[in-house]
Amino acid sequence: MAPQQTCQEGYPPKLTDQARRALIREARKRPKITLKELQSFTAEIGVSVHRTTLSRTLHRAGLYGRVDRKKPLLKEKNKQTRLVFANRHEGDFPNIWKEVLWLTTCYTSVQQGTKVSC
Repeated sequence: MAPQQTCQEGYPPKLTDQARRALIREARKRPKITLKELQSFTAEIGVSVHRTTLSRTLHRAGLYGRVDRKKPLLKEKNKQTRLVFANRHEGDFPNIWKEVLWLTTCYTSVQQGTKVSC
């Protein structure tokens, strides 16, 4: 019969398995959440840990970067402005091209005094 091991190797983890799973679930549910918010979330469930511990736990789960890197292409204000413009000019666009003056040739000044035909 093998002797029973009574000593544990290394320092015991601060996060229990249940708290770790709850942390990963919350981070996946809200991808824009910051580490500080996750720290307060873990404090609510009864575990007080440092941000680096949270970061290390999330990295081990394959989750990196808690805040979106890119800002949205259109802000809410711009979306509303575009919607107002589109509603105001709803029927204009098929007829608007009739007012454009179309030229068959154009001239562009490349250097002083030199003109190139397009």
